[in-house]
Amino acid sequence: DADTRDALKGIAAVGVAMEGLRRVTTRVGRMFASMIQDTADYGDEMAVTAAKASLNTQQWMKLAHAADIAGVKQHHLVTFLRRMGDNAQDAANGTGMAVKELTELFGTIDKVPKGQFELFEAIIDPIGDLLNGTDEQMRRAGGLMASIGGRSGALNAPLFKLGLENMRALMREAEEFGLVLEPDITDATQKWNDEVIRVKRSFEGIRNTVGAQLLPQVMKLATMAQEWVREQRSII
Repeated sequence: DADTRDALKGIAAVGVAMEGLRRVTTRVGRMFASMIQDTADYGDEMAVTAAKASLNTQQWMKLAHAADIAGVKQHHLVTFLRRMGDNAQDAANGTGMAVKELTELFGTIDKVPKGQFELFEAIIDPIGDLLNGTDEQMRRAGGLMASIGGRSGALNAPLFKLGLENMRALMREAEEFGLVLEPDITDATQKWNDEVIRVKRSFEGIRNTVGAQLLPQVMKLATMAQEWVREQRSII
């Protein structure tokens, strides 16, 4: 009757609504899961790269943004920073290819900043000013960058040309954009990826354990099947 049909329509409508809700919930869940994993991958990658550049993760996150805006590839900047750190250490011992250049920039080797990040900031404006000067000054800037940071020096010129004030402004922008994760969050992202790997490995272990138990039985069945086929060939 009409009442029954109306009731069935109502039940169907509720079913459709519930299915729609399930789909939305699933999509939202996947979206958040993807966001968490992307954040974990970002934090992990930044931490690894920062270690290569001898910076802390937060310094690198800010500096990487400035490099991206300036058009400098991150791996070129990492290479420069690594060479700079090595050459500064050698210069502190009175050896290496950067003694003359660092002395020129700071007056004496003793005045060269000890921290990697502090040293990089300290050479930005002196070299940047030369890069924005005459042809002769630009050549001198190229020599300084090569002596301090190796062959990758010239590849980082756009970042030097920004000047320290503009570079710091871009680093602050990285914080405003949420690109700089707090140390505890960075640690958590690395631990998260470690746990994801452990979960995957544990399932692989379960698979191997089950497979090892089933394989002999499956082999027996395969052998029996082959024998049956051979026996039936004469009949077929």
